[in-house]
Formats: sequence, C-alpha cells, structure tokens
Amino acid sequence: FEGPAQMVRLRESLGRWLVEAFTGPYDAAYEASRGRIGQVHVRIGLPQRYMLTAMSVIRAQLHEIAEQAHPVDAVARREARLAVDRLLDMDLALMLETYQLGREEEAVRTYQEIVRSTSDVVFTAHPDGRIVHVNRDAPTASRTALLAEGVAALRAGLAPESLSRFDGAWR
Repeated sequence: FEGPAQMVRLRESLGRWLVEAFTGPYDAAYEASRGRIGQVHVRIGLPQRYMLTAMSVIRAQLHEIAEQAHPVDAVARREARLAVDRLLDMDLALMLETYQLGREEEAVRTYQEIVRSTSDVVFTAHPDGRIVHVNRDAPTASRTALLAEGVAALRAGLAPESLSRFDGAWR
C-alpha cells in the first residue's frame, strides 16, 4: 500500500461496495460495477488469492453481525447467514469472472507483444492442427522453411490415419 491516504480510499471503496451489495438494485449496472472491481484488480496486479481471502474476512464479519442481530432466533440467524453467503458468493463470482477474462486478455497482449518484438519465426497452431498465425516480421524464406520442417516433423510423428486433419492447413 502507498500510505494512509490509499487506505482511506480503499476503506471508502469497500464501504460503497457493501452498501450497494445490501441495497441493490441488482441489475445490469450492479453486475457491471462488480465486473469493474475484477478489472481493477487485474490492472493493479492483485493476485486472485487476495480477493478470496478478503471475501472470507468480510464473510466472517457479516456472519458475526447476523449473530448479533438475531441472538435468540436461531432460524432467523441461519437465514441471515445464508443470505450473506448467497450475496457474497454472487458478488465474488462476478468479480472473479471478469478477473479471469482480464487475465486472459493480458496474457494474449503479452504474447502478441513477444511475437511482434522478435525477428524469429513464431507460429500459433489451433488445437485441431491448423496454423492460425505466423508473425509478419519474420523473413518469408524462414517462415516457409520452418513451416515445411514443422509439417515434415508432424507427418513423421503421426499415424497416416491422423494426417487428414492437417491436409491443406499450411498452404
């Protein structure tokens, strides 16, 4: 953390999140706000484990509040705890979904930058065997030679009946 000012901002942000969580409305804007939380966590490089452990701490504190709100009525206490669990689980699911998408997009951008920055030949193959990308900056002769070598290696290592899925993939 960068200091006391950041801690104040984070506390305020958490307070707004809790108010929204318990007051709704639970609509597309609510879902989008939870998605932005996941995106921010990706942008700042926060590991997912911290989101999960923070939610666990929040859950325990809210369970304690539910216990205090219903000291005598065990059924109401259990229902309050279940409501807290459902709400936090849904929020966490929304945040983690966008977090995961953000991480995947980040990985793609990193890969693309690596491919763009090299003069070596890099090609990407689809799981079905088709070549879906060859970096443009690699010399054409090198790309052609590498692809020919790759095809020869694949053909040498594959049984004849499995080669049909590769026919025409490198033309």
